[in-house]
Amino acid sequence: MRRTVFLTLLAFLLAIHPFDALPSKELPIRVGVFSGNGASASSLQNALEALRVDPEIRAVKISAADIAAGGLEGLDVMVFPGGGGGRQRTDLGDKGAELVRSFVLEKGKGAVGLCAGAYLLSDTPGYACLHLCPLKAIDREHDERGHGLISFKPTAEGLEFFPELRGWGDGHTYYYEGPILVPVGDGPASCTVLATMESDVHLENDAPAGMTPGRPVFARAEAGRGRVFLSAGHPEATPGLRWMVARAVRWVAHREAVPYTAAVVRPGLHGQDILFDKALRDEEASLFQALMYGESQAKIAAIRRLAAMGSWDGPLWIRGFVRSSDAPTRVCAARTLVELEWTAGIPDIEAAVRTESDSGIRADLALCLARLKAMTPAAGERGGPGGRREVAVTVDDLPLVNAGTDDPAARTAMVRQLAGAFQADHIPVTAFVVGRNTRSPGGEDLLKVWMDAGVELGNHTGTHTSLHQMSLEAYEADILAEDGPLRALMASKGQVPKYFRHPMLQAGRDQATKRAVPAFLADHGYAVAPVTMDNSEWIFAKAYAETLNRGDKAAAAKVRAAYIPYMESQFDYWERQSQQLLGYEVKQILLFHANALNADAIGDLVAMIKRRGYAFITLDEALKDPAYALPDGYLGGGGISWLHRWAMALGGKAAVLPGETACPEWVMKAAGVDSE
Repeated sequence: MRRTVFLTLLAFLLAIHPFDALPSKELPIRVGVFSGNGASASSLQNALEALRVDPEIRAVKISAADIAAGGLEGLDVMVFPGGGGGRQRTDLGDKGAELVRSFVLEKGKGAVGLCAGAYLLSDTPGYACLHLCPLKAIDREHDERGHGLISFKPTAEGLEFFPELRGWGDGHTYYYEGPILVPVGDGPASCTVLATMESDVHLENDAPAGMTPGRPVFARAEAGRGRVFLSAGHPEATPGLRWMVARAVRWVAHREAVPYTAAVVRPGLHGQDILFDKALRDEEASLFQALMYGESQAKIAAIRRLAAMGSWDGPLWIRGFVRSSDAPTRVCAARTLVELEWTAGIPDIEAAVRTESDSGIRADLALCLARLKAMTPAAGERGGPGGRREVAVTVDDLPLVNAGTDDPAARTAMVRQLAGAFQADHIPVTAFVVGRNTRSPGGEDLLKVWMDAGVELGNHTGTHTSLHQMSLEAYEADILAEDGPLRALMASKGQVPKYFRHPMLQAGRDQATKRAVPAFLADHGYAVAPVTMDNSEWIFAKAYAETLNRGDKAAAAKVRAAYIPYMESQFDYWERQSQQLLGYEVKQILLFHANALNADAIGDLVAMIKRRGYAFITLDEALKDPAYALPDGYLGGGGISWLHRWAMALGGKAAVLPGETACPEWVMKAAGVDSE
């Protein structure tokens, strides 16, 4: 009966993730994580959470009783977490131990051992283990030698197995009294050491010095028809390295390695050893006291310090403070859980978001929630949480610029072609009107074409003059100069304008101005429309218009042919910048202009965007992404993407991803411009 119940439960847990949602055509990798006696609660949780970085892995808890009842039949891999290896072997019993050995040796399945689990999979004489790997543990009498963040050196084979470690020098992983492993005899060729310990850990229990350096910290081995992977440390508990456990599972399951999101692959996150000697253990204890009894500032300082020192129990203490009565403490706790990649805290932050009354704090918490969710299986696919890519289309400089012709009929045809393409494809668009463009001959008629196509209009000032080139008072007057005519035009459709776009995206060079303009806009019913996918499409458009003006069809065709590949490279860049900065792909806001180039190329542009997996959403919907509540950290003179503005606020220029595609020089020359 118990076997039937367990197998039914296992089938249900695997079925809740439908196979057709997977990014590949392979069936999921079914993993059991041992939950019996000897598996510590924190190590079990960390292992389960670490496996969530891979969208093809389906992990469930499995006890010794489940194994005895036939539970291995539904699995591809067993993971044995930290705790006590001997106790895990005792809980398995002789029958369970033989079933696990047969699972690997005869059925060709896989096993991964983490710390105590590595003890269990080893071939250590006089120790209760499974004898599956030709490595043995030595100096067991000093097993409780200490813990902390230790350094390791990847071998050549290790860099092949974990290519993400290349170029980072020594790595750092959490270690908690793990086994000191050495080969059994000379060690068969089927055992491969992937990294060796650099740190000398002898902090407690009179452990002798010199025992840990040079010993295997990660190793893999063929075992009969199956495979095993051993880790003397705890990568599953190490921010930046948790993906290594999923990679190990893939190898023992005979599956190809896959890349993981930049939100979790951070091998250079830790730069030095942090070994918990008595002074550090005493400090950790005092920090726990501060969390219980300190004032708010002391609690915030304790949270930050526990994270910095790599406290093993730190996340368990920190998560409760997302429920603090002090708002800065709530935000600090949530942000720290993100830094620690503590995805087990997702339910805590979800509850905090639901119950938060302050809209600003809720936005902060919601962003933390989105970043954590991006580290779980759904984000292993491309896109944001749920694997979904979304973009809001915004068009500047209405009714038309860079048309390449003054012929009214031709200009009207361009607008009908561009606006009609949006309407036919049901693409919601917000477009920003420049007053002086409207006052050109036929301008108001062109705006009505846009409105008849269902395009929402916004204010782009009367003269399209940069805020950086006029006083604040003059800029506000320029906004109002377009406000009246725009409201009158939109009233015919029962609409009012609600979004404003800064000309050239130049939003102020000092904090006072950057506060004053949004406040002025809010008083007049507007909100700023940001841009994440900025680009130099306007240079291509100017080059296209210039070639059309002089009748050079060949040159125009060359510009058009280069345009879509350029725009796709920009999409790729901003997707990667978002992943690096936020840990997921933000609901993007794309900017381009109403011009002849886009009228001619809109079909190809939309096809490219769809090919990259995007759904088109409204600007309203895009701005619900919590990232848009982040501060604008840019005070320079240019007009740049909000992703770069957030990067500068959160991490300075170092957080700006290099490699944004430049506009080709020949296009700039054709357009007659000197710089982007």
